[in-house]
Amino acid sequence: MANATELKSKFTEVLKSMFQLDQPELDFGLYRIMHAKADRINRFLETELAQQIDAVFEDADQANQNQVIEAAKQKLITQLGYSAFDENDELAEHFKTVPAAKDYLNAVEKAKATKGNLSERAVIYDHLIRFFKRYYDGGDFMSRRYHVAENKSRAAVYAVPYDGSEVYLHWANKDQYYIKTTESFNLYSFDISEAAKKHAESFGQSAKTGLLNFEEATQLANKRIHFKLVDAAQGEHNNNKESEKRQFFIRAEQPVALNDEGELEVYFEFRVATKADTITAEREKQLKTRFGASKKGDLPNLYITQVIQDELSAMQSQAGTEDFITFAQILAPTDKVKQRPLITKYINNYTSKNTMDYFIHKDLGGFLQRELDFYIKNEIMRLDDIEQASEANYARLLKQIKTLRSVAKDIIKFLAQIENFQKKLWLKKKFVTETNYCITLDRLACHTDLLETALSNDAQRKEWVDLFGIDLKEMDKLREQGADKLFNDERFSKLIIDTKFYLPAYRDDLLSRITLLDDKVDGIMIHSENFQAINALTNKLESSVSCIYIDPPYNSPSSQIAYKNEYKHSSWMSLMENRLSSARKLQDEKCSVIVAIDENEANGLERLMYELFPQFEVVKIAIQHNKKGIQGNHFSYSSEFGIFAIPPERKKLNRAILPESEWEYSNLRNWGGESLRADGKTCFYPILVKNGRIVGFGDVCEDSYSPVSANILRENGIIEIYPIDEQGIERKWRYSRDTVQSISSLLKVDKARNGDLSIKKAKNDSQFKTMWYDSKYNAGDYGTSILTNMGIDKSLFDFPKSLYTVRDSIFAASDTSGYVLDYFAGSGTTGHAVIRLNKEDNGNRRFVLVEMGNYFDAVTKPRVQKAIYAEGWKDGRPIFDKEGKAGGVSQCFKYLRLEQYEDTLNNLVDGNSYNPESVPKDFMLSYLLEAETAESPSLLNLEQFSNPRNYKLQIKKPNSDQSSPQVIDLVETFNWLIGLHVEKLDKWRAYDCEFEREQDPELPQDQNTRLKVSQMTEANAYAEDAPIYQIRVVEGWVRRIPGNDELRDKVLVIWRNLSDDPEKDSAFLEALLDSEKADIGKIIESDSQFDKIYINGPHGLQLRGSAKTRLLSLEDTFMTKMWEDA
Repeated sequence: MANATELKSKFTEVLKSMFQLDQPELDFGLYRIMHAKADRINRFLETELAQQIDAVFEDADQANQNQVIEAAKQKLITQLGYSAFDENDELAEHFKTVPAAKDYLNAVEKAKATKGNLSERAVIYDHLIRFFKRYYDGGDFMSRRYHVAENKSRAAVYAVPYDGSEVYLHWANKDQYYIKTTESFNLYSFDISEAAKKHAESFGQSAKTGLLNFEEATQLANKRIHFKLVDAAQGEHNNNKESEKRQFFIRAEQPVALNDEGELEVYFEFRVATKADTITAEREKQLKTRFGASKKGDLPNLYITQVIQDELSAMQSQAGTEDFITFAQILAPTDKVKQRPLITKYINNYTSKNTMDYFIHKDLGGFLQRELDFYIKNEIMRLDDIEQASEANYARLLKQIKTLRSVAKDIIKFLAQIENFQKKLWLKKKFVTETNYCITLDRLACHTDLLETALSNDAQRKEWVDLFGIDLKEMDKLREQGADKLFNDERFSKLIIDTKFYLPAYRDDLLSRITLLDDKVDGIMIHSENFQAINALTNKLESSVSCIYIDPPYNSPSSQIAYKNEYKHSSWMSLMENRLSSARKLQDEKCSVIVAIDENEANGLERLMYELFPQFEVVKIAIQHNKKGIQGNHFSYSSEFGIFAIPPERKKLNRAILPESEWEYSNLRNWGGESLRADGKTCFYPILVKNGRIVGFGDVCEDSYSPVSANILRENGIIEIYPIDEQGIERKWRYSRDTVQSISSLLKVDKARNGDLSIKKAKNDSQFKTMWYDSKYNAGDYGTSILTNMGIDKSLFDFPKSLYTVRDSIFAASDTSGYVLDYFAGSGTTGHAVIRLNKEDNGNRRFVLVEMGNYFDAVTKPRVQKAIYAEGWKDGRPIFDKEGKAGGVSQCFKYLRLEQYEDTLNNLVDGNSYNPESVPKDFMLSYLLEAETAESPSLLNLEQFSNPRNYKLQIKKPNSDQSSPQVIDLVETFNWLIGLHVEKLDKWRAYDCEFEREQDPELPQDQNTRLKVSQMTEANAYAEDAPIYQIRVVEGWVRRIPGNDELRDKVLVIWRNLSDDPEKDSAFLEALLDSEKADIGKIIESDSQFDKIYINGPHGLQLRGSAKTRLLSLEDTFMTKMWEDA
């Protein structure tokens, strides 16, 4: 075993890695905050923990020290006699120059400087290293319980925490949230000008960048560098075992190139290392010399840097490379890489983001504490050793255990703080960063002023041409003839207004005119990572979703999720468990869950659904989606699966509608028991037939009337057919006279050999089978081809589902109304299917689509828009019939974008205003991160609520580390937080106000005047010089019981822009509420129509009666709701 000093140093390195302090060049997310606290954390790691261990052995150290000094003293007395020491037992002054006395003094000094029991300390450090290293892996703690530690003769044996159930499902990451997305995996971009400017700001204008100064560096053009993944060899592909570590490498052949836009692309591979990738001793020396590097771990990315620099130098004669060559030479040195180029920092960020931080543990503190106790009992306090141990050895063992637990518990407490802080940020309900609506033109029929603005918007007109291929000249010609002409022409009445193209004043005005706004919204689309979106939906749609259909990534080689080395399948299981569990709260009692999957993860998914939905019937159906098949090792795979979880409250599924060629006919006349005429008096009537066709239905016959036969010919040639059998017995039809008309399309006339006519009814439906093999389920013909015909580039999205697979799945397992949720929306097939289903059966289903991919704006949303505008498409153009109809539907859907987890991290503000030495250990271990980031805008900065229209966050641009300030939609965020069903969303209104003081007898005599508004004039709230006194009113309702629309609380929300004078703000609000301008009633009265009233800022309203309990702080509620599940 190494000595205590070596093990202490190694232990400190392990802790710095776990506390994320070993990579100071990573300046994103939580790393940035941890590095800001490095001084205090390092003091804890390097000094306080060692002191804690030393304190346990202090008594033994003193005894050992005394023993050594006494031995040296006795030796000196033997040499010089007792006179060598004076009456105070100190070395006599006149002996201090004697060589033997000098030896004594050296021995004393050495004894005082040397700590005893170094082997005991070494044992503690060794155990701490072994314990913590076994769970930590590149930014994540893996939930693996070691039953026996790994050694030279055996691999680690793990113990699964079995709960005693009959069948137990377990996977490595079961106790964790999967937080990784593939957003920056395949493509990562940054603007070289922005990167250079940011670097300049952080280092100061006088700092040097190699041969360049910052003034030159910040004059780079706004061009981007794109890191693109061109090969991600996965799994056991190409003989690489799943357990082998995959790494990033720069492509050997053509590693960099300029694209068509003149931007630089750098091509990466993510694979297992080969012999050719080895950094030889010669290359190591060359890289260390070139970049001033000291750590071997930095060399792989420095080699990538070198290749980029060398390739750019070779391209210097190529036009457009100048700025990239300049950028590649800018230096951003670190202590360990003295000549590090700035581009290396971005390479480090790209590779680090995609190889670490995949999970957040749900209860790291509890897990590690349990594992520590297990470790102590299993690997330190062995029962066999205890039985044979002496009392002294037993006491020594207990001291070791006590010390180990004390130190480890402090470390666990700090690690748990970091992990819990991240968990809190992950679970926080996120801000809405953008809200817009898409509304068909026909819904503006009553608002001709708004219509005219819509038709004149150049950006909107361009989109209409791009999406729908309309003729603008023809539209303008009709427009001149009047709005009615447009609304009567389906080419234009179903055009979609997208509010993103309009100024806020127009958008808000439009929305303010729509009464019962949320009732008019037919669908919701959310551009977001799906866990965050599900979280955001919860308060409003809890127990309200009637069907969930999802098509997650299959984790096959062509649709693989980002996963940690060795954890491919368990990563996928955590991804699915997290989201299926969260969405469980949204399901109503009859909500079925349908998940599309293939053979790669079908087994695990089916078991997971049994576990998550124990009372549901879980059924796996096979769907032939590719008749030709995809070649596998042993079989050609032609089918995939749909796993249905059907709740017990859904007594039966809807039946499949059969094509007419498969209809089966049976007699409409009843037979068997209770089939006589007397058993159903309203079911005995004639069916009228002429020329072999049904032409009508007669009235129910009087009881006294009995036809002479089953067929009676009238004079006009019509034959009356009665339900009389071959024996002449009067029976009854299977449908009464009142209902037979509804199934007339299923009836036909049948002629027997003897010439008698009878009526047959078709069976046009059947139970869905567990094998779907119809050609309409072919993903190529009815997935990819539909997308291509709609004019959507198929290269932007691989493997869209057949529209009919999704349509039939939803139809089978849901009703004709309610929300249909898809939180892996992909190309938008579910939204398309819902629109198609509603058109077919006049249903009132609403789609909720969630997609995080960058193709949201290029594929998902345009597809839904096109599906609304026309039913059929060919070569990117809608298909109109001879009557000018394309099957478009009137529709309104809302689309949102949400703050993401990474945005939350990037907006953390370090409140570092303390002396690191003054921070108590207990505070640092438990509260440091939360306390020091409390004022961060992403954690809710209430000071910004004074101007609700200007609350800003830094929002990350897709596929990059660069972000820009963006105004957050606080109004929409709050609506979702409280679960508000909006009935009226008023626009912002502004007022010019004049104030005066008046006597108020209710106030104390020395303060007997109060401020009031003497004059108030409405102004344009959207003008640049708008008055400061502004207000926006939102009305709606919230459910008292989730899923129950009958029990409602009526809600009023008042948003105000606040000045720096609270008294004026209060006077303005009171004046507005007392006037008719607000149109919201006198909320201060006890008989107010509202059950809950939210107002931001202090108000000073004179409340009476129950209004006191109904009036709530908007900020307090916002804070509570945002963090309630975190």
